[in-house]
Amino acid sequence: MTDEIRRGRQGAVKPFSIAMALRRAIVAIAFVCVTSANGMEFVNPLWTNEVYDASWMRANDGTYYLVSTEREVLKSEDFIHWTSAAPDFFSQEALTQIRRRWTNIWAPKIMDFNGKGDYRIYVAHNSNDLHAAIYVYRSTTPEGPYGDGRMIVYGAETGIEDTIDPDVIRDPQTGKWWLFFGSIGGDYAIELASDGLSVASGAKPIHVAGLKRRESLRRWCVYEGTSIIRHGDWWYYLAGAGEWWTRNYRIVCGRSRNLLGPYLDREGN
Repeated sequence: MTDEIRRGRQGAVKPFSIAMALRRAIVAIAFVCVTSANGMEFVNPLWTNEVYDASWMRANDGTYYLVSTEREVLKSEDFIHWTSAAPDFFSQEALTQIRRRWTNIWAPKIMDFNGKGDYRIYVAHNSNDLHAAIYVYRSTTPEGPYGDGRMIVYGAETGIEDTIDPDVIRDPQTGKWWLFFGSIGGDYAIELASDGLSVASGAKPIHVAGLKRRESLRRWCVYEGTSIIRHGDWWYYLAGAGEWWTRNYRIVCGRSRNLLGPYLDREGN
């Protein structure tokens, strides 16, 4: 992992934290366990290199693909045995353009946007708290290379600090696409255009959860790494909270009948 990617907002190198595991499908975890899946025994870790801030998708042919802040593309037929499909998901042209403007590349979200081979990676670029943005890149294959970068939302324009950690969700009730993002400035959602390549006309960020850093004692309610999951009739909101540089870091969870909340924990808060 390069210092360029691991470097935190104040210039310190970010250590490993639970938040990095929120969207990880496979990681080198701190303990070893033996379990069974599809009749096969396996032992974690499933991949020994660093894979953090990761997301995955399943292609139409059944192959699983996973990407992370490391930018390597992994693939698997069974979600257990993984191989490298590409050393970097960006095209060289896209990477050159990124380096001209941005310092960091974080937390990619990979998906087949329409289920018909329109592969996307939504990813955060930032250089400081407000010079941070979510971009989308496209490819005709899951392995990439991904290019044609387009900015979706920019912190310097919205005033939202740390516009990072994207998650893209379609609301099946309305058919609308939503981008969730945010961190020390709160977690937000904004409606996307029907093609997912820009913000919907007239759309504004909607505050979903989390406080600004200065509003929360020891960052307990300053969330990052947003993941939204549909299960049954509920939407579940997952995020990291606390001091990412200590063992006090934790995963928080709330649920709601509505994609945009309000999300409540088990105490109803």
